[in-house]
Amino acid sequence: MYRLMYGQHFGWYGLDVLHWEAGRLREKRTYAQAGLPLVRRGRP
Repeated sequence: MYRLMYGQHFGWYGLDVLHWEAGRLREKRTYAQAGLPLVRRGRP
């Protein structure tokens, strides 16, 4: 759906928290303070 609205390259604003254990990625959580994602067009 987002690719139809925003094109091939898009992203949204937020925060990713990565949890590592024994040198391996154990968990990834994404946080945002918006009711809907703040989407932007183009490459970062």
